This record gives sequence, structure tokens and C-alpha cells, in this order.
Amino acid sequence: MKRRVFISVISIIILITPISSAGSVYEIRPKDTLWSIAHKYNISVEILSEVNGLEDANLIKTGKYLFIPTTYKVKPKNTLFSLSKVFGVPIVEIKRANKIGDDNIIKIDQLLVIPTPEDGKLSLVVAVRNLLGVPYRYGGVDEKGVDCSGFIQLVFARNGIELPRRAEDQFNEGKPISYKSLQMGDILFFEEKGQGITHVGIYLDGGFFAHSSSVEGVSLSRLKDSYWRTRYIGARRILN
Repeated sequence: MKRRVFISVISIIILITPISSAGSVYEIRPKDTLWSIAHKYNISVEILSEVNGLEDANLIKTGKYLFIPTTYKVKPKNTLFSLSKVFGVPIVEIKRANKIGDDNIIKIDQLLVIPTPEDGKLSLVVAVRNLLGVPYRYGGVDEKGVDCSGFIQLVFARNGIELPRRAEDQFNEGKPISYKSLQMGDILFFEEKGQGITHVGIYLDGGFFAHSSSVEGVSLSRLKDSYWRTRYIGARRILN
């Protein structure tokens, strides 16, 4: 019995090891087209458009960024159950990412998006990068201008996650995270004395965070700077 289980596990690993592309971030260069980028990473234009929320495949801009998802080409004997076990992703998440119906049918050579936790964070970073430089606008929630909580809402919306509009309500989402446990994608909250939550941002690597400043618009700041460190009151984690 033990030998059979061992052989079964090895067989699954052999069948599932090939991955067509690992999650990454790509900076759009002059003369790039969505087709050429999709061809480079062996994925479809449709998948690339959908995961990046592109309404028009012809409107990509030099210097902007695209999220390249982790993908996998289905092999014989693959099932959603086996893929879920090997990649450590719930079946429901694989189905949602690929719009698979209740029949759970996948076909040989079908290219699946595998929504790994790492991909979720990279996709969020792409959304942040593409909004850098957008001006501050009180009540704004789009690329014409955003305020601090509108920026948070917009970034997560581009990753398929709905958050409340107000910073005070965003503070009640997810789970609380200690300062020492901060990870990329955590939402940071700040307050002025006696005024409650007055500002919000998204933590990035290296101690930096992105936010919409009333002075600089969407920009990066260092959390350890005295101004922010003394006003920091906590963080919430939305992404696992």
C-alpha cells in the first residue's frame, strides 16, 4: 500500500511539473504589442488582457507594466483535484480564474491560469506601479485622480477584490497584522491625534509603501520616516 501511494505522488509531480510561465512583471517597451508579449510568454492575448483588466488590447503604453500570470498546460490524466494539490491552490480559485463551470471539465493542452499567492501580490504591485504619478483628487477613484482610500479601492478592484470606499471601513477588512509581520500588499493605516484614521497606503518591499498624497499624488514613501512612523496605527492583510 505504501509503495502504491509513493508511485502515485511521483506520477502526479511528473505530470504537473511543466509550467509555461511563472508569475512575473513585464515593463512595456517601444514597439511592443499585446500579441508579441503574449507570444513571448506562451500565453493567449485573451488571458493577458483579462488578468490585467485591459478593455482595449491595442491600448498599451510604453513604460507601463503588465502582470504575467503563472500558467499551466493541461496534460493527460490531469484533474482539477490533482492540480489543486500540487499547486496548493483551492479548486474553487482555479475554476474562478479560468471560468470553469460546474462540470469541472478541463481539456488536454488547455492553458490554465494558476492563481498562486505570489501571483496575487505581483498583480497588486503592477496595479500600484501603473498608478504612480496619478494626481490627488478628493473623492477620486480613477486615473484622473484618487484620494488615499480611493487609491486602495482601485488597486484591489483591479485584482478582483472589492473593498469599502472609506478608510475607516477598510480598517475593518481582512485580518490585523503586527508591524514586525508586514508583507507586500498589507494595507497601512495612519491617524492624526484625536481625528481617527486620516490616511491609508499599501505596504511594499524594502520598508516603502504606496499611497495617494495630497501633495504628490500617488507616490512612494518610507514607513520608517518619523512623520509616518509616529502616525502609524496598524495594518490589515487582505491577500493571503
